[in-house]
Amino acid sequence: MRPLVSATLAKLPKYVPGKSIEAVKRELGLAEIVKLASNESPFGPSPRAVEAMRRSMGEIHRYPDDGRELRDALGERLGVTADQLILGAGATDLIELCVRTFATPDGHAVFSNGSFVAYKLFLLGNGVPFTETPLAKWDVDLDAIAAAATDKTQLAFIANPNNPTGTRFGRAQLERFLAKLPEHVVLVLDDAYKDYDDSPDRPDSVSYLAKRPRTVVLQSFSKVHGLAGMRVGYGIANPELIGAMSQVHRPFPVARLALDGARAALDDHEHFQRTVEGTRKGRVVLTAGLKELGFTVLPTQTNFVTLELASQAAATALTDRLLHLGFIIRPLASFGMPSHARISVGNEAELSRVMAALQRVLKDDPTLCRAGERSR
Repeated sequence: MRPLVSATLAKLPKYVPGKSIEAVKRELGLAEIVKLASNESPFGPSPRAVEAMRRSMGEIHRYPDDGRELRDALGERLGVTADQLILGAGATDLIELCVRTFATPDGHAVFSNGSFVAYKLFLLGNGVPFTETPLAKWDVDLDAIAAAATDKTQLAFIANPNNPTGTRFGRAQLERFLAKLPEHVVLVLDDAYKDYDDSPDRPDSVSYLAKRPRTVVLQSFSKVHGLAGMRVGYGIANPELIGAMSQVHRPFPVARLALDGARAALDDHEHFQRTVEGTRKGRVVLTAGLKELGFTVLPTQTNFVTLELASQAAATALTDRLLHLGFIIRPLASFGMPSHARISVGNEAELSRVMAALQRVLKDDPTLCRAGERSR
């Protein structure tokens, strides 16, 4: 019988999301779960966004519009025009759209190992050849990405800060990279975690659109704005690129409630600032606590901390033991980092509780916090 799907799709690895609270409750019979696996905001959505979505409930029998009001507001905030913006069901939706729009099976793409797994999955799913460059001491190696670009390269993906390592690069590094990357390559700058970066040399990705026309910047309402469950992301680029992406995009990509919630969240500056400040403070507390327990942690400018452990077995054991205590963290084997695990920054109470749980786990097995020889 003829195969149901292509050989490419048959070999495509499945994206495994972080375990949900409901699933862990069912599996383990636990009454209370703390989820620190998916980099969600522990401070919740803006109250203004919740109220806006509540008001929209009476109109959900109508299709959403094209998001013009949200695009106008974003354009004013970012210093671009509405025709330089495209909306999607989260930044992940727009990553796939970039692949479908700009890459072909007879072309090529490049991205870094230890980056967001969606880059690889969508390229594989669309049959696009790619080069996955190695990390440089857990940093994205921009020189390696530039060197991997050829005459056939159509797309390059870079996340800054990077998920799941948490590391980042500054303006000078980005500008050196831009000078090396061939002009014909569409560069996708994934800024999903940019608001957590408090480095003084944080690049303003949007400012490079005028200097490098074939650039797409992706940002999201899932993190600081706390709308992960509504799935709202946006791309910023020159009108020519946005026009091409719009031709490929499906109709009504963002739901009515999500549009209204995002529009209201954009104006809630107080909630935004509280979330940013609370997350940055929590990141300091979590990093210091993990180091005090003896863990090796990667430097981070995100809303999570990544642990380097001795082996994949150690990462799996730590994840499993915390899970049975009611704490969900993320093992990173599916991201190409099998001896690592990621812990999202929670609120003050959640961080206190997870540190106590880690102390309990290490009391039973102190070897779990020992990193591999490469980082000693």
